[in-house]
This record gives sequence, C-alpha cells and structure tokens, in this order.
Amino acid sequence: MGKLYAVHFIASLVSLSVLAFAINMIGIQSASDGAFIGFFAWLGFVAPFSVSDFLWRKSPSRLVIIDTINVLLTLVVSGAIIAAW
Repeated sequence: MGKLYAVHFIASLVSLSVLAFAINMIGIQSASDGAFIGFFAWLGFVAPFSVSDFLWRKSPSRLVIIDTINVLLTLVVSGAIIAAW
C-alpha cells in the first residue's frame, strides 16, 4: 500500500509542477487567474478522458463523476495557491 501512495504522490507532484510551469510562463499572479487556469487544464485534459472512461470502459457514472470532481477541485485550488504564492 505504501508504494501506491508513493507513486500517486510523485504523479501528483509532476502534474502540479506542470501546472506551476504553465502559470509561471503565462505570468499569472492572482489566485483567481490561477484557479481559472486550473479549471481550463481540467476542462482540456481531464474531462475528455473522464468521458472516455465512462463511454469505453463502462465505468460506473458515479465513480467517474467523483473522480472527475476530485481532479477538478485539486487543479482549481492548486492553481489558485500556486498563482498567489
């Protein structure tokens, strides 16, 4: 179980590092703009794959919704924190 948490933590660090890089390259400095970029990262990269999971893998809709909202909140809050920092 510990290895799974470690891999997930590393994957999260990579994802949030890319988000931080994008925020830095665009020059965003306010929390609301960072949250906006987090939302669009979710909309462009996560939401389409969630739809694919639902359609092709036949994943239960509740599971897809929970997972997708989890990533949405993570990216929006992280974007706001990274940009404000």
